[in-house]
Amino acid sequence: MNMPLWGGVCYLVPLLRMKLELDQPRTDRYHIDSYSAAEIRVNGICLTNSLVITPLQIIDNWPPRIFEEIALHHIDQIIRLQPEVMLLGTGRRLCMLSPQLTAHIQHRGIGLEVMDTGAACRCYNLDRKSTRLNSSHMSESRMPSSA
Repeated sequence: MNMPLWGGVCYLVPLLRMKLELDQPRTDRYHIDSYSAAEIRVNGICLTNSLVITPLQIIDNWPPRIFEEIALHHIDQIIRLQPEVMLLGTGRRLCMLSPQLTAHIQHRGIGLEVMDTGAACRCYNLDRKSTRLNSSHMSESRMPSSA
């Protein structure tokens, strides 16, 4: 059964929420305020779908609904943003892209970091001030109906 990105519930896993704070004032447009298994808050706005975020741009309804749906044309959408590094958040657990998609990204000279969504959110907020990070995607993998 395909579960929506943020709608999946794992009954035996407690809902964890983390608020992220900055030590310095923001000079860019998009900052991740907090994240949980159900949502990502960007600049105070609750987002519950797949998204692509850069410090200056957000695509808040990225088409893949589950990790397994990510295809070449979805990756090309991000590549058109010309990132130096792509952070890929895969939900509560780490999932790896296919070797073909990984090679497609790396062949264009783009760095790829794949991690769970919480780590991707934290890394995005740390790296968004630097010029090396231009794009980040958060996605939830297929969630089991029970654990």
